[in-house]
Amino acid sequence: MRLIPVLIAAISVCVSPAAFAQAAPASAPAAAAAAVHLAAGTKVFDKAGEELGTIEAIQGGNAIVPIAGTRVALPAAAFSNTANGVAIPMTKAELTAAAQKAGAQSAPPAAAGTAK
Repeated sequence: MRLIPVLIAAISVCVSPAAFAQAAPASAPAAAAAAVHLAAGTKVFDKAGEELGTIEAIQGGNAIVPIAGTRVALPAAAFSNTANGVAIPMTKAELTAAAQKAGAQSAPPAAAGTAK
């Protein structure tokens, strides 16, 4: 299974930059409470509250989550805390479509026939 970095571009298209902006915390405890904890085994939800999957690993500032048979790299900055747990600002359908599109774009070209 290949790793597909999907949301770095996809989220910026689907969600306004203001959606990622957070007010400056009033104090250090407030900042700690607002921090999103991402680790292998953490369940991830979409913006509608539907479970997307479980974080497989953290690599280079991205959470790796298997989505529709593809390992998707979700940027840590895209996550927020919700009543369900950590979530991204996309629906499962939007994320699946973005993963499939990114997978198709990164697939190697079909091998051309060789001349004899």
